[in-house]
Amino acid sequence: DTDLDGSDSQVSGTLKLIFYNSIFDFQFEDLLVDLLYKNNTAKNVVDFILNSNSNFPERLALFKQLTGDKLKDVLKNNGFSDFGSEFRVLRDSRNNFVHRTFEVDFDNLEHCFEIIERDMLKVFVFLHNKYISIR
Repeated sequence: DTDLDGSDSQVSGTLKLIFYNSIFDFQFEDLLVDLLYKNNTAKNVVDFILNSNSNFPERLALFKQLTGDKLKDVLKNNGFSDFGSEFRVLRDSRNNFVHRTFEVDFDNLEHCFEIIERDMLKVFVFLHNKYISIR
């Protein structure tokens, strides 16, 4: 018996929490792959690097190594500071839900969901244009 047996809004919130984190992780990995390929990294080396840097802090460090910039600073300095801070809340909530409590205070995540829904696509388009696209 889990808290997922509760209201439709709890189920919906739980799915959004997991889904948005998964989309971010997928998009961020895709950005890292593109950055590695842009640096002429061989496919087998790309796979090795991603497998060796599989958790989020390691991937943030990899982003900094490849770009010279901290993701947090890039987001903050380009009008996405709300996204960065709200995404940290979302990631922490997901990790707490999945690894500890199976409980989430979804009322406190509504603003977070709004920011993520508003900005996630814009953030990754911006990052792609800034670091991958040839101008």
